[in-house]
Amino acid sequence: MFRGPRGGLALLFAAVSLGVGTAALMAAKIEVDVQHNPNANFAAIASYTWLPSPPPTTEAAPGTMRDPLAVQRELDPIIVGAVDVELQKRGIRKLAKDGDVQVVYYLSHGATINAHTLGSYYSYAADFYVYLPPGGGQTTAVRVIEEGSLVIDVVDDARAIWRGTAGAQINRENDDAKRYKLIRDAVKKLFDRWPKK
Repeated sequence: MFRGPRGGLALLFAAVSLGVGTAALMAAKIEVDVQHNPNANFAAIASYTWLPSPPPTTEAAPGTMRDPLAVQRELDPIIVGAVDVELQKRGIRKLAKDGDVQVVYYLSHGATINAHTLGSYYSYAADFYVYLPPGGGQTTAVRVIEEGSLVIDVVDDARAIWRGTAGAQINRENDDAKRYKLIRDAVKKLFDRWPKK
C-alpha cells in the first residue's frame, strides 16, 4: 500500500505497472458458492466426461498480467486432476466419452483499484509536512486488488445441474506449490457441497 502526499500517485501507478506485469498469480482466502438443480437425480450419476474449457476471461489492461491461455495451460492439469479426485471419491468414474454428465470449468481474472484520500476536507495540517500546498496535508492510499475465479459446471442434457464457484484475492508471492494447493483446496470445498445420494 502506498501512502504519501498528493502527486505521489504517478509513482504508485508506475510501481503497480511493473509489479502487475511480471509476478506470478494466485490467492489466499477462498470464497465458494454452490448451486444445484434440486430436481436432478444425483444418485443416478455414475460417470462423467470432460468438455473443453473456453479461454479464460480477464478484466485488466492488456500487458498487465500473464497470458491467460498460458495460465490456463499451466493450471488445467491441476484443476482437472482435483475435480477428478473429488468426483471419483463419490463413486463417479471418468470416461473418455459418453459419460452420464459432462464437466467443464471456466477461469476469470481481474483487478480493481481501491483509492481514498484523507485530509482533503480537514482544517488541520499534519506536522510532518514542511511545505503545505493548497489542500495540503493530504494522504492518499491506493490498493490494487487482483481476484481470480474458478467456475465448475456439471452438465446434463446441455443444462448445468450443478455449479460451483470459487473466488479469491491473488497473492503473487505464493510459489507454485502454494498456488496448486489453493486450487485443490478450492475444488474440495466446492465438492464438499455436492448433493448427498
